[in-house]
Amino acid sequence: MSYTTITPVEAQPVANYKMATRMEGGRLLYIAGQVARDAEGHVLGKGDIRTQALQVFQNLRQVLHAAGGDPSDLLKMTTYLTGSRISRQ
Repeated sequence: MSYTTITPVEAQPVANYKMATRMEGGRLLYIAGQVARDAEGHVLGKGDIRTQALQVFQNLRQVLHAAGGDPSDLLKMTTYLTGSRISRQ
């Protein structure tokens, strides 16, 4: 099955993987590995989850826009949060 890899300049992957893949002949786009890096590759908001989340969603919007869509086209999203300072009660 043919596919197209989508990598907008504003949201480059941090490793060697396909950030977004669109299957040809359909309208399904898989997006993976969004992190809080800006267009120059700098991590934003170290220790600040709000700033990091805003950057991740900005990168996601850039990928969707490059593929001809926007956030209203999202079907499903899975989020993984990690941190060393998780409070347990």
